[in-house]
Amino acid sequence: MNKAETFVTVSLPAQRDVRYAIEKIKQTVTWRDHCNVLDISCGTGNVPHDVLLPILPESTTAIIGVDMSTCVLQYANEKYGKKIIFKQMDIVNCQIPGTNYE
Repeated sequence: MNKAETFVTVSLPAQRDVRYAIEKIKQTVTWRDHCNVLDISCGTGNVPHDVLLPILPESTTAIIGVDMSTCVLQYANEKYGKKIIFKQMDIVNCQIPGTNYE
């Protein structure tokens, strides 16, 4: 098992928490048409793919996942790169591209 696969396994409790939180708020959130979604610390990409993607409007312009780890981003790109853009980024010390995000 490589580091990214290990990350998927050990992050399962956190993923359950994210799913629970999104289930609680999704009735109160109105997504804008043609929205851009930014997932900070996206890890292996399974949360934006499995949790966010199904509830976003079909008109969503982009889902961008950012993380510092090249290992998990490589895994994310291989598995989900057709639907989600993944970028290596330290959000503390960088500029996020100029657009509005949900």
